[in-house]
Amino acid sequence: MSHERWGAFSVVDHKDLGGVAPDVLLYDRLVFPVPGTDFEKARWEAEGWQPRKQEEMLEALDDLAVSASWNGQDQRKWAELNRALQEDVAQIVSEARQDLGYLATRMVLAAKRYPLPHGVDGVDVIAANRSEQEFRRKFEVDLEEVSSIVPNFGIRLSQRIAVPLSDRDPKDALTSSVQLARDGDFRRKRSRVYELQNQVLSTAEPALETFQELEAATEDLINYICLMVKRVRFTNAFGLVGIQPGHAVGRPFRGYKSRSTTISALQFRGQVHGLTRPAGSSAPTAMYHE
Repeated sequence: MSHERWGAFSVVDHKDLGGVAPDVLLYDRLVFPVPGTDFEKARWEAEGWQPRKQEEMLEALDDLAVSASWNGQDQRKWAELNRALQEDVAQIVSEARQDLGYLATRMVLAAKRYPLPHGVDGVDVIAANRSEQEFRRKFEVDLEEVSSIVPNFGIRLSQRIAVPLSDRDPKDALTSSVQLARDGDFRRKRSRVYELQNQVLSTAEPALETFQELEAATEDLINYICLMVKRVRFTNAFGLVGIQPGHAVGRPFRGYKSRSTTISALQFRGQVHGLTRPAGSSAPTAMYHE
């Protein structure tokens, strides 16, 4: 049995195949909302969300993707969350205000429960963002390290990753990522990295040895990708979690920094819904990559 990390995406995230390739390596499975009726598919076409392109991508991902239904209850949750996000983020530009709707979709999908695939005993579903710029625009977050307990406090853990590179067609990079994501050794090495990440994020005082073990596991994963893929590019992925008030005592505010792993504290400039971890989870609540 295994515990998986899934990424939840919005109605537009499939449009950038180059952006999907790193996500295939970061998550065991990718959760996408899909139009369930002809009426919804027509609405997607009118909105410019390109449902045919999504169908092609889902076919390429096969069992690495999860198609999520979207019902009236989900729509109500989306409306409430989107309104709360709008209120949380002050002086936001209109372009980012529209993007908050996509973020709310990811966060609603991350909170849903899904049937577990065979051999999987649990999942952490994470709201997946595509860039730091996108994340900053929505959350007004101060990513500088803070050294004391502050309001609206959070932890950010960065991970260096290697991603298949293609100069000709983004589909080539996606194909290489899908092939690698099906490799048993790759999956085991990635699971070990995430197991250690969760241990660091959920422990009041992680030992230096745990960070060093995480560093070694992350480098091992990078080296394996470089061995299996001819050409790669290097980038960074970031996992974030908001710490509930009163739960920050003993956090490692001095941080840790190495070649492939960094953990630091951050502060949101306002309350942000959906970033505090649900009970029983030790995973990040949001992720993005450069």
